[in-house]
Order: sequence, then structure tokens, then C-alpha cells
Amino acid sequence: INARGVTVPGDAEATVMEYARRATPSPSQILIIGNSDTYGGIGGRLATTTGGNALSPLITPHELGHSLGGLTDEYTYSARGVPGGTYSGDEPRSIHMTVLDEASMRAQQKKWWRWLGDTSESGGKIARFEGGSGNTKGIWRPSKHSMMISLGYYFDQVSRERMTQRIAERTKLI
Repeated sequence: INARGVTVPGDAEATVMEYARRATPSPSQILIIGNSDTYGGIGGRLATTTGGNALSPLITPHELGHSLGGLTDEYTYSARGVPGGTYSGDEPRSIHMTVLDEASMRAQQKKWWRWLGDTSESGGKIARFEGGSGNTKGIWRPSKHSMMISLGYYFDQVSRERMTQRIAERTKLI
């Protein structure tokens, strides 16, 4: 365990997978809960969190948002206390980041076009809020708050829909 990043040592991944396969033949997502009060976690196929930190119940769905949902962080900083730069790339692949304006989203029926103007599950309205993916400018997210930017908030509709899709794909709900 290091500061904020709760990781599995590379040589332990095979052991983790071996134990997971004892529970199910082909695990698609594993959550490892460390016996620690350290704040932090990591998304990925082997997502991690800790059991002893008071914020762990909030960190866990955030990390699974990365793992299951393919959601990126909505942080506007590149490192703690260091504001991010200006995004200058193409349209992001992530469902909840865009360079499109609202009129373009609606016209092209892209990203969160069908949610625009709705009251957000995480507070406020679904719209375009500048900053995300470690950048302060040039990229937009759908809500002012969501658990992908601030612990203690819910997934907004865009992220919740993606999580529902991904869970349904893996569990054969439908």
C-alpha cells in the first residue's frame, strides 16, 4: 500500500486469479479489500480498496466505476494541488467526457444528449461542466458533482446508465 494507491504486487496477481477462479470459472471483475485503514484504491480488473478507512464505502464504487464502467476520473487537476492543463485532443472515448457543445450533442445524438437539462442524480442539472480527465479546460463532463469527481455524491445518470449496461452484460440479467 502506498499513498492513495492501494495496489496488488505484480507477483501476487496470479495467486489472486487462482483464488478467484475457485469461486467462479472466469471472473470478470475482482475487488480486493485490503486490511488497512489507508485511504485509497485503484480501478482495474483487480480493483482495490481498504476495509478500515471510513471513506472506503465511497471509494469502492468510484474504483468500480473505472473498472466496470470504463469511466475516467473527472478531476480537474493533474496531481493534488496542481491544476490540470487544457485538453487539446480528439473526442474522448469515455461516455462522460466530451469536447462537443450541447447543440452538437443533440444534433448528433452523442454522449449525454438525451439527459441534457434533467435534474442530476448527483445534484444540479445534467449539462456541460468544464474540466475532467485531469484537465481544467477544453473538456466537459455532464454534472457538477458525481462520484467520479467527488466522494459522497451518486453516479449521475450518464455514469449510472453505463454501470447498469456493464453489469447487465456480465451477469446476463436480460
